[in-house]
Amino acid sequence: MAALAGQGIGFWDYSDLDQSISPGEEIRKRLFQEIDRAMYMVVLISNSSLDPLRGSWCLQEMEHAIASGLDQEGRFIPVLLVPKKDLHYPFPGSHLNEKLHFHFLNTPESVVEFTILICRKLNKNYLPPVEAHPNLPFWKLFREEVMGLAHSNNYHLELMKTLGEFNEYYKKYAIEKSFDLISYFLITCKIKIPDYQPYYPLLVRAVCETELELLDQALETYCEAERIHPSDQDAIGGKGTVYFKMKLYHEALSCFERIIRDTHVTNKTNARINLIITKLSMEKTLSQEEEKFLFAVNDKDYAMDLKINVGNARSMVLKMHKDYQKLEDHCAGLIKEHLYDTITIKLYCIGLFNHGKKGEAQNLLIKAIDDSNQNQKLDKTELERYMHELFR
Repeated sequence: MAALAGQGIGFWDYSDLDQSISPGEEIRKRLFQEIDRAMYMVVLISNSSLDPLRGSWCLQEMEHAIASGLDQEGRFIPVLLVPKKDLHYPFPGSHLNEKLHFHFLNTPESVVEFTILICRKLNKNYLPPVEAHPNLPFWKLFREEVMGLAHSNNYHLELMKTLGEFNEYYKKYAIEKSFDLISYFLITCKIKIPDYQPYYPLLVRAVCETELELLDQALETYCEAERIHPSDQDAIGGKGTVYFKMKLYHEALSCFERIIRDTHVTNKTNARINLIITKLSMEKTLSQEEEKFLFAVNDKDYAMDLKINVGNARSMVLKMHKDYQKLEDHCAGLIKEHLYDTITIKLYCIGLFNHGKKGEAQNLLIKAIDDSNQNQKLDKTELERYMHELFR
C-alpha cells in the first residue's frame, strides 16, 4: 500500500478512520459498494484468502468482482503471494490462470516489480518513490532530475526499477547492495543515454562510498559532481565531509566556509554545524555566536552520525569551559539515547575523572570495550589505549 501510495495511486483503506466500516454497517453491502465504485481491484491471493472459512470475505469479494465483469475489462488484477503450484484451494477465477503471472516475495526487488506491474495496468509511468532519509537530503531533487528521463527514453523501466530497488535497500541500510545498484544505474546511463549528465546519482554514489569507507573514491565522485554544478552546496559539503573523515581538517574547513560564504542556499545550518565540528576537532576556539548556535540547533531530524557529532561538539565546548558537571550530565544523556561513540565515552570519562569518580570512569571504559564487539561506533583499540593512559 505504501509503494502504491508513493506512485500517487489512491485506494480504499478500511483501517483509515475516515474510510472505515462504521459499527452496525452491513459489511457485505459496503464491500460490494467499494468494489463497484473502484476503477481497479487488486487481489492478493494466498492460501488464507482462498480458505473457505478464513477467507470467506475475500472469496465473496472476488466472486462479486468477477460476476461484475471487472476481469473482462482488465480491471481485476490478481497477485499471487505463493506459487500457483502451492495453492491448496481452487481460485474462483480459474479462467484467469494465464494472467496470474506475478509471484510476490517480501524482498525489495519484489516490492518494486509489484509496483511496476500495477503502474503498467493503470497506464502510469513508474517513478522511484520519495523516501525521506537524513543521509539523502537531496533525494527529492534526485527524483525531479530523473522524472524527465523517465518520459524521454526507451530504458525508462529498467532505470526506474534500479532506482526503486536502490531506495528499498537504502531504507534497510544495506549499503553495499545500494552502492552496487546506484553504480549500475550510472553505468547504464553512460552506455544507453550518453546525452544525460547525471548529478544527483553521483552524489548518492558518493554517500554510499563514504559510508563504506571508500573515501578516495567518494572524494573523486564528489569532484566529478562538482564539475557539473560548481556552486551546489551538496557536492561541496560532501567533499568537506570526506575531508573531515580523512582528518584533513583545513580542507574540510575550506569547504564549509565556502558554502556559508559563496552559495545562494538560504538554509546553511548543516554547513555551520560541520564548520563548528571541524573547528573543535582542530582545537580552535568558537565565537560566542557559534557556541550559541551549536546549543540551540534542533538536530531531531538529522542522520544518526550527525546527531552524535553535534552531541560530541557540545561536550567538547563544555570540556573547554571546564564545566565538568554539565559535561558529565550531557554525556550520560547521550548514552541513554544511544547517541554516542568512542569520543563520547572519552569525554564522559573526563567529566567523571574531574569529579574524583575514577571507579565509575574505569567501569564505563570496561563496559564500552566489551560493547565494542557489537557496537561499530566504538573503537576497541582506541578505548583500550585510553584505559591504559588513564589507569597505568
